[in-house]
Amino acid sequence: MATDECSLFQVELTDEQIQEWIPLECTSKDPQNCGPTALALARVVPRGKAQEFSRQVEEPGIDLSDLTKIMLNYMKRLDIKLSEARPINEIAALIHQKLFRGNITIIAISGASVDGVHPRHITTLARTQTGSIILFDGQYQKYYSTDEQLNEYFSKYTEFYYWCEDIKKKRKIHDIHSVLRKRKSESPKTKRRRMETGGKIRKKNKSRRRSGGARLKPI
Repeated sequence: MATDECSLFQVELTDEQIQEWIPLECTSKDPQNCGPTALALARVVPRGKAQEFSRQVEEPGIDLSDLTKIMLNYMKRLDIKLSEARPINEIAALIHQKLFRGNITIIAISGASVDGVHPRHITTLARTQTGSIILFDGQYQKYYSTDEQLNEYFSKYTEFYYWCEDIKKKRKIHDIHSVLRKRKSESPKTKRRRMETGGKIRKKNKSRRRSGGARLKPI
């Protein structure tokens, strides 16, 4: 996966949306619904649909490949891909370089096996308008914002994954939307002229030339 072709998948999110967040409903004492929670919090899928996914994976959890398929299904305009595993000590540089202010992204983290348990989790990282990094664990409705809190949180993990989106495809879609917006605002007369000329509009030359092709200089 070429880094120049893909960028960090992220969406806009306001402080109010984070503050008003309510965790998905669960029946298990130790739910494994971190994936659907991250999808709902990042508004990849509607909350109601995320709740359905949550009930399906509450006990077994969700595989990263299945999470990617859901993202592709609901974000059809983007070519979303899962990154390869990266060392956890690279996460700070990635977020500072790739995550824009006022946006949120989804990450998956995993650690070495302890007593036969392999810690894995899916959560979100957000960047405020002032540039601060916040890890918001929507499953437990907990915030981690200081360097000390973030370092302690990531200390039990060894690697992380993130999702990318195809830049070229995104730009192409943006260009199409720009054309549609321009056409939506055009006057009925201009639209009729464009249809009559096969989509091209020729501007009328208001200045008239005298015979011989030369313009007379003012006296």
